[in-house]
Amino acid sequence: MSGMRDGALQLLPWVALVAVALAVVLVAFRPGRGTVRVARGLAAVAFLLGAIGVLVHVISNHDAGVFDFRYATTWPTMSELQRWWLASTGGVGPTPSLAPMSLAFGAILVLPASIRVPVRATAQGPVALGSARIGYDDPSPP
Repeated sequence: MSGMRDGALQLLPWVALVAVALAVVLVAFRPGRGTVRVARGLAAVAFLLGAIGVLVHVISNHDAGVFDFRYATTWPTMSELQRWWLASTGGVGPTPSLAPMSLAFGAILVLPASIRVPVRATAQGPVALGSARIGYDDPSPP
């Protein structure tokens, strides 16, 4: 049962990566008010998955600390703060906590990329690329 759970858990980074890629494509090639909101939502989901991944990696590293040959004798005498520090900074354990953090960082970058994105619109709504009027998703003045 644990193997199936771990297999499904390992698919989550791919979901986050697809969400970030889709958000970037939406902002770059379909800059409308609705698509920018969808892109931000996808980025929020990817950020959440990245943050959960960081926690899972740090917890795995912490649990593996007692088996690390460098800390096998000193692990029981360390404070919890020292153990968690080593687990989160990569000093102990097999899983790098920066790997899922890079997905979260990619998701964060969608937000500044989607601020004041030019949106082609008229009073009737979105128009073709040849339109002379261009608005922004942010209603504040430039």
